[in-house]
Amino acid sequence: MKYLKTIISLVAITMSIFISNTGVFAEEIGTVDINKIINNYSKAQEVVADLKIKESELQKFVAEARKDLKLNTTTDKKDLEDKYTKEFKQKTNAFKQEEIKQLSVIQRDIAKAIKNVADTKNIKSVFKKESMIMGSQDLTDEVLKILNAKTE
Repeated sequence: MKYLKTIISLVAITMSIFISNTGVFAEEIGTVDINKIINNYSKAQEVVADLKIKESELQKFVAEARKDLKLNTTTDKKDLEDKYTKEFKQKTNAFKQEEIKQLSVIQRDIAKAIKNVADTKNIKSVFKKESMIMGSQDLTDEVLKILNAKTE
């Protein structure tokens, strides 16, 4: 019986130490809601809108090329098809490069803002909000303030 009381006491002490340290660790862990940042970061919204316009221009090019190929009844239809295929590949590659470039800038800006807020608050680790259930500080709104202040 005495042995059982000792074990229960040790478990209780261990649990109280764990519970009291959880608060300390929570202060060093931050989370950000990436979806909220992307949806509310004005520069990201501008980039997304610009990319959608360029994508619709690509779709318009494809529609016009198909229409032209249907109307063309000459023997050089194969040459015309090759021409459009080559032009489409060039336009697609240019679009992909522009997309990568612009999204990289957005990603870099977001990462810098997160690091800035984390350093200011002495937070050691930052995770996506979706990966944490509890025990962390949400930095999302402060990150958004920094990002949107740069674009004004």
